[in-house]
Amino acid sequence: ATPNDPLFPELYGLNNTGQTGGRPDADIDAPEGWDAAGLGGFPAAGGAKIGIVDTGIDQTHPELSGKVAACADGLGGVVIDGECTDDSLHGTHVAGTIAAKANNATGVAGVDFNATLVICKALRGGAGVGLTSDVANCINWAHTHGAKVISMSLGGGASTTLQQAVQAAWANGGASGSVLVAAAGNDGDSTVNYPAGYPEVISVAATDQNDAKASFSNTNADVEVAAPGVNIL
Repeated sequence: ATPNDPLFPELYGLNNTGQTGGRPDADIDAPEGWDAAGLGGFPAAGGAKIGIVDTGIDQTHPELSGKVAACADGLGGVVIDGECTDDSLHGTHVAGTIAAKANNATGVAGVDFNATLVICKALRGGAGVGLTSDVANCINWAHTHGAKVISMSLGGGASTTLQQAVQAAWANGGASGSVLVAAAGNDGDSTVNYPAGYPEVISVAATDQNDAKASFSNTNADVEVAAPGVNIL
């Protein structure tokens, strides 16, 4: 299942042929996975509803237009529906990696290209700064808006507020629960970051084109999985 997106051949994380000088097959086997899931025709709809807690999103981007089912700004303790302008483009990058349209002869292809998105802005600026309480509010908001997966490329210290939000969204793994995924951290050491460090959250470390640990990635006993995270187009 190979889409016609012109930049797909550069996405080593999805299908590594050694095109960037790395080790062939050091990837997530996206084409094989799409085949196995019956998605070789690259349908535009029918995928999961995915929540992204980050810096917002550029809803006008041609690879993401029409994909946002709901969005909100959670900065400052009050979640405001309908506002999620991305002021750093980090959230837009994350959204594209997850759900950019595939087989549309444009740009890249997302892993879950037929997903719809619920976006909550909890971070701002080029450094992606935000309050733990804002992240917690956005987790709650994304869960109540039906996100089956909530992606959080962020991390910081532990807090009771954050832990309670994670536990409520996970909902004991029941049918109404959300799968929670977060970055292990970019300190390059064994520090445990949160929300990744909570047992309800899948902690993801980063690998490079050679399937080696990224120099910046945290690794510790809490990490559940590692995936391509270096120079992701």
